[in-house]
Amino acid sequence: GNAVPDSAITEGTLNQVDGYLDTGADPQELKAVLVMLTGEESEDSEDSETQLTGTIGDIDPGQSLILMTGEGDRCVNFSAAGIEVFETSQGGEGGLLFSQQDVTALMSGQMANAFGELDSEGCLKAHTIIYEAEAEIQPI
Repeated sequence: GNAVPDSAITEGTLNQVDGYLDTGADPQELKAVLVMLTGEESEDSEDSETQLTGTIGDIDPGQSLILMTGEGDRCVNFSAAGIEVFETSQGGEGGLLFSQQDVTALMSGQMANAFGELDSEGCLKAHTIIYEAEAEIQPI
């Protein structure tokens, strides 16, 4: 994706927001880590973009991983050269940090969101993976 100016966010623009709700603020605030603008609505816009959320299981470095979701395990395919990987972590004063990482930063046990399109076999062909640094589970 590309960074866009704040002026690109207007009423009626289709979007997807990744972040958390700060219930301690008055009024409550949505702390956005990532805002994805999908542009104009088309008849097939709902079918073209899919998000899977879960815990990373097995990884085939640079090619694929298994994402364990609430609906079962899902395969996620990607190319190391064609995927963007981002890490979210807690920053100072309750904020979130968002940094681009190499695909080698993905590890089993991390909570992650994968974005892309489903292929004919039901696997997600991912263009973006966002994982949570704090949710990493260390092997025993």
